[in-house]
Amino acid sequence: MNRIVMKWGFAVALILTLTFTLKRFNTVTDKGGVDAPAIVASDRSKPWTGSYHAGPPSEALPDVLPARQFAGDPETACAYRRAAQIKPILYQMPCGCSCDRQLGHKSLFDCFRTLHGQECEICRREAIYVYVQRSGGGSPEQIREEVERGMWQGVNVAEACRQDKPRVLRKSAQ
Repeated sequence: MNRIVMKWGFAVALILTLTFTLKRFNTVTDKGGVDAPAIVASDRSKPWTGSYHAGPPSEALPDVLPARQFAGDPETACAYRRAAQIKPILYQMPCGCSCDRQLGHKSLFDCFRTLHGQECEICRREAIYVYVQRSGGGSPEQIREEVERGMWQGVNVAEACRQDKPRVLRKSAQ
């Protein structure tokens, strides 16, 4: 009986240790000298809308992971390359995969500071959508509204990455 209790106690301790260790390595904080404006908590009535920063960063942002790290996966490399080009905009965008709740991310930018952007199709599609819309002149507020409405869901990452000048996906005002 005593051996069984000890085995179960060890198993529980091991699971808890691994859980907290993995969470610590996957959580992105605002270290790196960035003074973060207010973070807007996710709107729980929209399951795909995550947390984001209400305004641009007041200081330079740290780098996202280098695209060359994903040379074997052209779509992921493209998403990281695009993310590096629009860091201040991604900083102001919500992420729709609930990584704010699961990993402590504060915006879509955090997804590309870690390997999460490689693992998550939602993040890659949103980043490409944001890049294309920003290239077409969209403001962060306008793009955020479109992201929250789910317009990123129509993005084909492979197709968008093959195009030198991707087509702006915004529908014209009626």
